[in-house]
Amino acid sequence: TATSPRPVTTSAGARRATSGSSGGPTGWGRQRPVVYWCRHGHRVEFLIAAEAETPASWECPRCGEPAGPDPGDPPGRQRAEPYKTHLAYVQERRTPEEGEALLAEALDALRRRRGRA
Repeated sequence: TATSPRPVTTSAGARRATSGSSGGPTGWGRQRPVVYWCRHGHRVEFLIAAEAETPASWECPRCGEPAGPDPGDPPGRQRAEPYKTHLAYVQERRTPEEGEALLAEALDALRRRRGRA
């Protein structure tokens, strides 16, 4: 007997139609859900192929920390260094003088587009 498609919610919250017979998204073969938890208590749920080996850990999409299958004993911190913003990485590659020159150039281009130059 054929079953109607049922929705599956991914860890990002997107919904997809799945075929009732395969248990996974249409055309993707058989899949099974896996649920992990990070040390911040975030629940991470995703689908993997039914015959695939379950990974030891998975990156939490909310905080970036590793997540594991045991909610009572999640993996420890993956990074020894603190989280860096995009600006911090840019500041590592540019001197303050280069930053000032780039900012001035960008502001000049913006003023020209707005007709204030």
